[in-house]
Amino acid sequence: MLPTLTENVAAINSDSQQFESSTRLARLDPRLAMVFDELFDVEGEPLDLTVLGPNEVYTNRVGADALLAGTGSKLSLALGPGVLTPLTVRGVVDGSYSKPVGTDVVMMAPLSSVQQLLGRPGELSTILISNRGDVFCGAALTDTVVERYDNHAAIGGGGLELLSVKHNAIDQANETGALFVSLFATSGLFSIGVGMLLIFSMLATERKSKMGMARAVGMQLQLLVRMFTVEGAIYGIGSAIVGALIGVGLGFVLVEAVSAIASQTIEQFTFTP
Repeated sequence: MLPTLTENVAAINSDSQQFESSTRLARLDPRLAMVFDELFDVEGEPLDLTVLGPNEVYTNRVGADALLAGTGSKLSLALGPGVLTPLTVRGVVDGSYSKPVGTDVVMMAPLSSVQQLLGRPGELSTILISNRGDVFCGAALTDTVVERYDNHAAIGGGGLELLSVKHNAIDQANETGALFVSLFATSGLFSIGVGMLLIFSMLATERKSKMGMARAVGMQLQLLVRMFTVEGAIYGIGSAIVGALIGVGLGFVLVEAVSAIASQTIEQFTFTP
């Protein structure tokens, strides 16, 4: 568990004349943060929240790009009308503990300093909970955790709300994926049907004379239909194998392209027969 105090503020970089009106200022307990998850800079080096001074922050990569800031940059936070608080960027982080909806710009610092900065000593806005397991299987325990703590006196009685953020995000992603699967499956079935009709119509058109000769020498209609069915099945199976291989290859290319655009590594690529 990781207690946090977050606040949306405006950040200003006077040197680059850049202004970001929606910046998430996240203050975290440094000791618990290192156990909760590790932070790394853009070069892959581990970072430690305990080394930050009273007016020092880490900013994520998106925030550094938006404010044209880097390590050592001097920033100002607008915490109220006419109130500017100077801060120094200690490092640029690849990722963040808190990434709210509506903004991707996040600054992180120890919890006690922001409580004093905002005049809210002892207050928390969120307690992040990470289940046992890695980034994939941890979500499988969410239902158990919610069932255990949702009606807990300390949560319900304290006016708190338990949100399964990751679990809900995965459900939404699965629903969106199922929608696209249905769309492509439907269009694929139409393509298969058209392809079958095309194959059999072409076979019949090209073999009118051969069919007439076969019937003339005594071939029964049932045998003629079987011959066309077998030949069409051979074409269909061959094209299905080629199409499946091309589809899997294009799917892999698409996943890699989206992974590069999103700056995230897709660790699993699977397909089913």
